[in-house]
Amino acid sequence: MRDMNSGYDGYRMSKRASEAYRNGEKPFSKWTKKEIVSLSGDERMAGYPLSVLRQYFLCQSSWHHTSRYANRTDFFSISEDAIRNIDIDELDRINELDRKQRQASAIEKPKKAIISYGEWIGTRSHPRLAMREEYAIVIGRWAYLESGKRKDLSGKHVESCRTLERAPRGTAPVFRNIEKAMKKRRKETS
Repeated sequence: MRDMNSGYDGYRMSKRASEAYRNGEKPFSKWTKKEIVSLSGDERMAGYPLSVLRQYFLCQSSWHHTSRYANRTDFFSISEDAIRNIDIDELDRINELDRKQRQASAIEKPKKAIISYGEWIGTRSHPRLAMREEYAIVIGRWAYLESGKRKDLSGKHVESCRTLERAPRGTAPVFRNIEKAMKKRRKETS
């Protein structure tokens, strides 16, 4: 009988993905501000938000299979050119654009909603699209769900998003929990 898992380290990632981690590559979301600042060797970088540092210093270096479903995940590494030639003017330009984007999304008033979306369940050989309906807070094109997930409203399996004038009776704790999760997510990304 053939080993069906010969290219994988358990069910988390392929052996090549594990090797990429050892070589300093990782997915975009796994890079922290502290790591980027220390690798840049310039303490002035600590004054910039994580989103700006990721845009400036990271470059896509490879992709690998991850998860038990062998999803394709892009891996990023620090650009040696960006480290050698740190351009403060370019960093300031990126920072200003990022700040304007954040302000624009902060101006947009959050709306309470009910969102219907499809979620794949079952096994890899027998997948099935199950429809879910959850309360959400919508800001721009993003819906923050009561389950803690974030959905792009322009995504493939989003069926509907019905905004609510006010929270239905008895759902105030649900929306408070969603707001707490949103604040926590913002702290992690800044």
